[in-house]
This record gives sequence, structure tokens and C-alpha cells, in this order.
Amino acid sequence: MKRVWTWLAALALPWLVAGCARSVAPPLTPVETTPSSERPAEAPPAVAAPTALPLPEAAAEAPRQPVPEVVTRSPQAPIRLRVGLASDLAEVELPCCGQDLVLTFGEASLGLDEKVVVRPGPGAATTFRLQVAALRDEAQGAQLAARLERLTGEPASSHIDAATGLYQVRLGRFESRQRALAARQRWRSLDLAEAWVVAEAGDAALVLGRGDEQRRVEGRRLTVERRRDASTLAAAEDERGLVFGDRRYRGRLQVFLNERGRLNVINELPLESYLRGVVPGEMGPNLYDRIEALKAQAVAARTYTLRNLGEFEREGYDICATPRCQVYGGMSIEHPLSDQAITDTAHQVLLFDGELVDARYSSTCGGHTEDIEVVFPQENYPYLRGVPCLEAGSIALSNHLRPGARYPEAITRQFLPAPPGNSLGAFEARLLTAAQQAGLTPPTGRLASLRQGDLRRFLLALLDLVLDPRVATSLPEWVEQPPASWSTEEVRRARALYASGLWREDDERQLTPSQLEMVLYSFARTVGLLVEKKATHRALDDTGWRIRLEGREQTVELPRGLAAFRPVEDGLASDSLFLMAGDPVRMVWWRDRLVAVVQPFVSERDFRAPANRWRSWSRFRSDQRLARQVEERYPGLGFTGLEVLERGVSGRVAKLRILGRDDRSIEVEGLAIRWTLALPDTRFELRRTRSRQGAPGYFFSGSGLGHGVGMCQTGAFAMALRSHDYRQILEHYYSGVTLARARGRAVAPLRVDPAAR
Repeated sequence: MKRVWTWLAALALPWLVAGCARSVAPPLTPVETTPSSERPAEAPPAVAAPTALPLPEAAAEAPRQPVPEVVTRSPQAPIRLRVGLASDLAEVELPCCGQDLVLTFGEASLGLDEKVVVRPGPGAATTFRLQVAALRDEAQGAQLAARLERLTGEPASSHIDAATGLYQVRLGRFESRQRALAARQRWRSLDLAEAWVVAEAGDAALVLGRGDEQRRVEGRRLTVERRRDASTLAAAEDERGLVFGDRRYRGRLQVFLNERGRLNVINELPLESYLRGVVPGEMGPNLYDRIEALKAQAVAARTYTLRNLGEFEREGYDICATPRCQVYGGMSIEHPLSDQAITDTAHQVLLFDGELVDARYSSTCGGHTEDIEVVFPQENYPYLRGVPCLEAGSIALSNHLRPGARYPEAITRQFLPAPPGNSLGAFEARLLTAAQQAGLTPPTGRLASLRQGDLRRFLLALLDLVLDPRVATSLPEWVEQPPASWSTEEVRRARALYASGLWREDDERQLTPSQLEMVLYSFARTVGLLVEKKATHRALDDTGWRIRLEGREQTVELPRGLAAFRPVEDGLASDSLFLMAGDPVRMVWWRDRLVAVVQPFVSERDFRAPANRWRSWSRFRSDQRLARQVEERYPGLGFTGLEVLERGVSGRVAKLRILGRDDRSIEVEGLAIRWTLALPDTRFELRRTRSRQGAPGYFFSGSGLGHGVGMCQTGAFAMALRSHDYRQILEHYYSGVTLARARGRAVAPLRVDPAAR
């Protein structure tokens, strides 16, 4: 084995040459089929669907063959839509600058050859209001507004913020900021102390600022686009895009003056271009890399879009860009594989009885999807029924260690056992054993103590670099910003060495036993005795464990005595794992032998990331926290307890009673339960308990991530892995749907050869 000092010496030699290879998956052959799906993982309650488009009689007579074709404007013109990117801005700086950029307002136009800032026109009168809350749930926003209006006698409203997808609840209309603040004090019994004052104005005019010049233009909307002429290729023009914030967008950008006297920013573009910024945001192709699953997602997203066009007409756009509608990232997130899925299913949508379906989808259903009326109580569609999600069912990966053994000490103590003797001598012996197994020459000196400084010097002595001060002093900076010349392996080893924790400021600190085990573990990783690799679980069957590792599909034989670790509150502990297709894992080898599998810890904030779709989860909510959450949505109710009243076919809680003060209570239904309790899903059990600190509260244990209605994205991926095509995926999650092509405002059949299935 090559001596490690040659690598560590390279830490101080920026002229070393490093290579980096990038692998690209070969294109996959598309299979013609029919997808269907539901709304994004974080989407709040559904909105009322617009009037369905008529199906020609010929197509209606043969529902299973020519699948209708839905047309929305003229059959020749591409379907265009407007996407809300941001709401209630005080000013907007337009994309700049170039001779081909044109600003259009009314019948006039202006070249954008220098910076132009748009502001609302000076309103006739400014109204001040109290913003009380910003909620994810549309129904809860409307209910809170109605409740406040009833309790105060003042007008209240709820409207969506395009940038966040939250419903802003505002109360009252006041002539001055002082009167608004006085009203907040007057209503202190409703616990509105957190409310803040916002101003609204309503003049239907905009002001353009260019340098010192100010120009007032009448109307509510203006448009920025690139000038087109006969010499301009549309495709080349489209690829440049227009910039807003930190993203690029296809098509046009618009600024719209809303009813509150603030500015909304909108992206207008063709439907198929819009989907290029939606599909990879909802189902990341780097992880969900099966074309049939992505095709199902593309058809679902297209269907959802057409069904809900114009939902936010009063805000100047058709659909929002957040999980409230569908996640839209513009050109910045486009991906070749999702582009292929969109192209392969161009214009295809889902129909039920000749009408566009409300094609909802969520991240992980937890083993069973749910009837729509359980999660969205005001809606009932026969094609959105709960079904078992066996394709996304978990597999058990058994743990052969004592349950609860901690990571990484369970590994280091197994392969570097401590000899008898004092702790200093025993730890030194374990380090020397690891060095000997790695082929390193032991140093002449001894380990002086278990203080950080002495340990670091001994570790560097083992690596023949005790005399090189650059390593000891510069490693933290190099780990954070590796030199461009470093190879991937050099970066890995530097990070492994730094993970020992020996580069903190206090060299006199005495390391604890668990910290010493981390030093051993990091040293073993640095010298190559122990190797960690990230992989993605695919399946476990008679042929072995199928994973995606280092960019390719592999089958690994699971050895006897394999250790498995999963997250606990303060780290990782040994236990059996329950894995789903697409779950990330970390595989640990000791000298070419697979010894452990780690399920990475996932924070609550990260639950929308595709790599972190959860099969199961648990949460503790103290009474104090629950009281705050309830008060935000139901001011004045108070909180004393919870009672589950009804459940759906999947086990999701359909109706929950929240007990308040003075024998008051309120019944919460469907998705509003999830937002009120701040839980990943409503498929949970709860029990009364106390935290470790003694705080009373509830312990929730559940499964699933999202609302659980319609297509399960994790399940769709698992079905694609089992060679199901996108029609089969959609037919599993949506009952009785058929495929159609969207071409404006008409419907025409899409013929699918049954033999191809």
C-alpha cells in the first residue's frame, strides 16, 4: 500500500494535477403509454376546477381507444400560460440591458438599453391593514379571515403570495398606521400581538424610472420580451431567457399591479416550456432516473396545469410557482432526462368521462394512498380513490448488532478492540494497530495525553507529517475551499482527517470516549482502511441487494453479521432498516468487506427533497407548541387536548377535535390537520406523553410525506423499476382515466397500440 504521507504532503502543493470524470447516463428508449398524477408533495388544499372541456361524440363512444385531445386556444397556436413568480413587491428592476430587449405597455414600447425600475403609481389613498398570519392551507386562511371578521366586525381577507405559496390573512382597513396599531391593541384578547401593519394602495397606474427620468403609464400590466425578426431563430432566442432574481426564465416577464397596490412578477410562456421547469422540480431526474416515472410526472403536471388555468386571475396570472400549485424553477433546473419525458408525452393529458382530471400527486404515501374527500373534504372524484402502494412497500434490512449500539463506536470497537490497560495506552495501541494494518511505520515518540493538541501531533506523526506546520494550520481552510488542483480522492481524505475533530481552537481540551472513537474512525477513513460510499436503494430480492452506486446499477451480496444504523435524536444507533426505492444509504466497508449500512439523518426542513422521502417518522409536540400553532389559526380558542374522530381507508386522520378552554372545541378536517399540527402527513397515531425534560405533550408516529392523494412519486418510481410503463403507473393510482392530447380547446383521440403494452 502506498504510504499516506505522499498524499498529505500534497496538501501543501497546489501544483498537483487532479482529474475529475463526469458520467452521463445513456438515453433511454421511450415507451408510449398513459401517465396520471396528482398535486405536488407540499400542495395545500385543492382549488375548484374550471369547467371541463367537451369531448367529441366520436371519442366518447370509444373511451379506451382514441384518447381525446384537449385543445385550449386555437388548434394551431401553442397553449400559453402565466406563472406567478413573486407578489406584493414595492418595486421591480426589469431585466437589462440590450437592443433586443423591449418593454411593452398598452400600445407603446420602449427599448431596454439601460436599467428601468417599475413602481406602483401614486395611489389616491393608502389603506393600512393588519397582517395576522401566513398559512399553507387555503381553507384555513379563509376560515381565519371569516372568524376574525365575525369577532371584530372589521373586513378580513386571505390571498396567496406567489413567492411563498402561503395565504396571507389581513384584517381591517384603517386611515393611518397609528389607527391600525390601536386596533391591534384593542383586539389583544384575540392574541394578535404578532400581527404587523401593511399598506395597500389602489391606483391603476405604474411609474417607470430610468435614471432621473420618471414616466407614468396607465394600466396594470407591462411586458418585457426579446425583439423578434426574420433573422432571429426562436430556439436560439429562447435559450437566452430573461433573468428575474437569481433564475432565468423562458418566454416573457410581466409586471402586474395587483388590487393591493403592489407589484406581482409573472412569467408568460408556452405550456410545454413551462413543464421543463416543473417536472425536474417535482421529481428530480438525478434520483428518479427512470423515464417511465418521469413521463407519468410530466402528464400529471400538464393535466393539473390545464385544469387549473386562470385560478389566480385576480392576481394577474394562471398558476403559482410554489408547491401550493407546482414547483417551477424556470430554465435553472431543466434536465435532459425530464426534457425527454416531456417530449415523449407531448400534449398528453388525463381525462375521466371526457373531463380533465384533478391530477394530484405527493411524495410518499407511506404504503397506501387516500380517498380525496378524507384529505380535501370539499371534493369527491371517483378517480381519486385510496389504493395500496405495494410497489413502494418497504424492505427490511436486518441489523446484527445489539439494538441501540452507537455509531461509529460500534464499528471501531469491533475492528480495533481495546487491549487491557489504562485508557491512554489502550487508545495509543488501537491507533498503532490501525496504522500497522494500513502499512504505515509507527513513530518513535509516544502519545503524550488524550488532549486535542497531543492527539493531533501524534496523528500527524503516524502520517509522517509532524514537522509540516502547513498541514496542521491550513487544513480547515483547505477543507472548506479545496485547491483547484486536488483530486476527488484528495478532497475525501482531507475531509476524513478533518472529521476527527482535532482542529478546533482549544488544544488543551480532554477528549471524551465518544470523541476518541471518532478520531479512530476518521483515521481509519483517512488511511483507507475504512471506506464510505453513498448509494441509493433500489430493491432487495433473491439476486441480492440492488443499489445505484457510483453512477451505475449494481447488485451487492449482503454479508452475514451486517450492521445497520438509523437516526435517533442525538446521532445514529443500530437497528433494522426499512428502505424504499430511492432511499439514500451510506455503505461502510472495512478492508473491502461490507460491514455496515447507514440510513442518513434527515432534518424536518429537508423532507421535500426527493432523496429524503420517508417511509416512517415520529415527532413530539409539546402542549406549549401546540397551543401556539392552534392560536395562530384559531385565535382565542386555547388548547387543552386532541381527539381523533375519524380515519380514512389508509389510516389517515380525517377529522380531529381540538379541545380549547372553557369546554370549547373545534373540529379540523383533512389537510388542515397536517398544517395545524405541523406534521409530514396525516397518517399517524398519537399518544399522550412527556418530553425528556418533563414537558407534557403528544408523541406522533406516522408514515408518508405529503397529502397522500393520487399518484405516489416514490411508488411511481418503484413501478418504473419493475418495468411498468407510464400508462400502467397512472392506471394504478387513478381509476378509469384515459389519455388525451391537448391542442387548444378541443379534444381528439390519441391512439395507443395495445400490443405495445
